[in-house]
Amino acid sequence: PYCGKTMQKGDLLSGKPIIWSQEKKKGFYLPLEEGDIAVSKGFWKGCFAESWYCAGCKKLITEVNEEQ
Repeated sequence: PYCGKTMQKGDLLSGKPIIWSQEKKKGFYLPLEEGDIAVSKGFWKGCFAESWYCAGCKKLITEVNEEQ
Protein backbone atom coordinates (compact mmCIF):
# COMPACT_ATOMS: atom_id res chain seq x y z
CA PRO A 1 0.00 0.00 0.00
CA TYR A 2 2.99 2.36 0.27
CA CYS A 3 5.10 1.77 -2.83
CA GLY A 4 2.73 -0.42 -4.89
CA LYS A 5 5.01 -3.48 -5.04
CA THR A 6 3.87 -7.00 -4.15
CA MET A 7 3.95 -7.87 -0.46
CA GLN A 8 5.03 -11.26 0.92
CA LYS A 9 2.83 -13.10 3.41
CA GLY A 10 4.52 -14.50 6.53
CA ASP A 11 4.47 -14.47 10.31
CA LEU A 12 5.82 -12.04 12.88
CA LEU A 13 7.36 -14.36 15.52
CA SER A 14 8.31 -13.85 19.16
CA GLY A 15 9.29 -15.84 22.23
CA LYS A 16 6.56 -14.07 24.22
CA PRO A 17 3.22 -12.40 23.40
CA ILE A 18 3.45 -9.50 20.96
CA ILE A 19 1.87 -6.31 22.24
CA TRP A 20 1.73 -2.83 20.72
CA SER A 21 2.04 -0.01 23.23
CA GLN A 22 2.79 3.70 23.08
CA GLU A 23 5.38 3.23 25.82
CA LYS A 24 8.36 0.88 26.10
CA LYS A 25 7.98 -2.01 28.54
CA LYS A 26 10.53 -4.31 30.10
CA GLY A 27 10.25 -7.95 31.12
CA PHE A 28 7.10 -10.01 30.85
CA TYR A 29 4.44 -7.34 30.31
CA LEU A 30 1.14 -9.10 30.92
CA PRO A 31 -1.67 -8.33 31.62
CA LEU A 32 -2.37 -5.67 29.05
CA GLU A 33 -2.59 -2.14 30.32
CA GLU A 34 -5.10 0.43 29.10
CA GLY A 35 -4.26 1.46 25.54
CA ASP A 36 -2.17 -1.66 24.81
CA ILE A 37 -3.14 -3.81 21.82
CA ALA A 38 -2.56 -7.57 21.66
CA VAL A 39 -0.99 -8.39 18.29
CA SER A 40 -0.43 -12.13 18.84
CA LYS A 41 -2.95 -14.54 20.36
CA GLY A 42 -0.94 -15.04 23.54
CA PHE A 43 1.59 -17.43 25.00
CA TRP A 44 -0.53 -20.62 24.98
CA LYS A 45 -2.11 -19.98 21.57
CA GLY A 46 1.13 -18.93 19.85
CA CYS A 47 3.33 -15.86 19.95
CA PHE A 48 3.03 -15.02 16.28
CA ALA A 49 0.91 -12.81 14.07
CA GLU A 50 0.22 -13.11 10.35
CA SER A 51 1.97 -10.25 8.57
CA TRP A 52 2.69 -8.90 5.13
CA TYR A 53 6.17 -7.58 4.27
CA CYS A 54 7.25 -5.28 1.44
CA ALA A 55 10.92 -5.54 0.50
CA GLY A 56 10.62 -2.38 -1.60
CA CYS A 57 9.64 0.04 1.16
CA LYS A 58 10.64 -2.10 4.17
CA LYS A 59 7.14 -1.98 5.70
CA LEU A 60 5.43 -4.68 7.75
CA ILE A 61 1.62 -4.76 7.99
CA THR A 62 0.09 -6.87 10.74
CA GLU A 63 -3.53 -7.41 11.78
CA VAL A 64 -4.09 -7.22 15.51
CA ASN A 65 -5.75 -9.88 17.64
CA GLU A 66 -9.26 -8.72 18.50
CA GLU A 67 -9.57 -11.15 21.44
CA GLN A 68 -8.05 -9.16 24.30
